[in-house]
Amino acid sequence: MVNEASQIRVAKGKRTLTFDPQQDDQEEILKLILGRSGTLRAPTLRIGSDLIVGYNDDLYQQIQQSLT
Repeated sequence: MVNEASQIRVAKGKRTLTFDPQQDDQEEILKLILGRSGTLRAPTLRIGSDLIVGYNDDLYQQIQQSLT
């Protein structure tokens, strides 16, 4: 799923980190999107070719605006 995404956005507190899985370090991306148990953090959304992991209000407002 990570390799198929064109962009990965990860919510970390109030910050949003954006990655290009074709160019950015796969280990760094996996550390951020996997929880302690080794499963994907919740919530995880796949919208088109984008992967959204985690939650913060600003990120979800951006997503909502881009979909309308």
